[in-house]
Amino acid sequence: MQPATETTLDLGTPFLLSKEEDAEPEYATALGRDGAYDPNQCIYCGYLAALEDRRCPDCKRKLVAPRERTRIASGYLISGRVVLVMLTALAVFEFLLTYSIVRTPGKSLTRALDFITNFIGYRLVFGDISSLDALIVIALMGAHALRVFLYIVVLAGLFVRLNFSFYLSILLLAAEVLFAGYRFTNDISGLGLLIISIALELSGLYLIFASERDFDVAEERVRCEPDKAAKSAGELSRRGYKYSQEWKWGLAISHFQGAVAFMPDELQLYKQLALGYAQIGSYRRALIALEEAQRRQLQDTDTAELIAMVKDQQENDPKRGGEWWIEI
Repeated sequence: MQPATETTLDLGTPFLLSKEEDAEPEYATALGRDGAYDPNQCIYCGYLAALEDRRCPDCKRKLVAPRERTRIASGYLISGRVVLVMLTALAVFEFLLTYSIVRTPGKSLTRALDFITNFIGYRLVFGDISSLDALIVIALMGAHALRVFLYIVVLAGLFVRLNFSFYLSILLLAAEVLFAGYRFTNDISGLGLLIISIALELSGLYLIFASERDFDVAEERVRCEPDKAAKSAGELSRRGYKYSQEWKWGLAISHFQGAVAFMPDELQLYKQLALGYAQIGSYRRALIALEEAQRRQLQDTDTAELIAMVKDQQENDPKRGGEWWIEI
């Protein structure tokens, strides 16, 4: 590659795609008409897919990928953790109440629990579980123990932002709403506990759903456009080459296009762009890229050979070769 002085240009700088003498010139820019810079192209084959397509209609590969999560926990997630801590504490308290009845029937496990159970309004909130059958109380104690365990697992996952904790927390909170209603309708808990539980559980559901961006659980369309971190022709070229090694030719071409816009007097960048176009069967653009290099007097001994190679490949391409094929 010949050394060249790097010039910063707008990535929307027009790149000539049609040079017919009797026709109005056709340009592809960041807002171009022919789709050369359209971000909805397939990142693999360059097919101009619809925005709602999840797979490329041409090469059938996925056009979506897991959305990158936020670096710092959002306020929704932090608030959701607080709500689940409160629900965990409530489940622990309910477990202790049932345990005290099973361990010492008719008496509280500690003086603190004895004071609470005799507090005015206790039965309105928690109901009178001491009057329940012993087997029901034992089953209820086991259910509370399972609730505590699941809350601890969910909280641990939410604090390290594991994907499974997002789904498990939603399932757990939805089940908790149903369980709270079941206990109240079967006289296992009081009205106060029903209101408190459902209020916390619905709040938790809202906060967890709102914290979706804190986890890699949603998919989004991969846009066929240069990486924002690439700020020079060299970096764009390197990233384009990396994507070409992954057979993401549509994405590679978008980087080569940006590299050419940054350094329009560098021959090697035109070669990269032309070869990228040839890989996806866009031979007209490949030839125009090489002809543009020649027009700028950047040709070397390889340029003519590349033009001949692209023309030969076009003629022998069963899908895009010959007179019948008209590129979009």
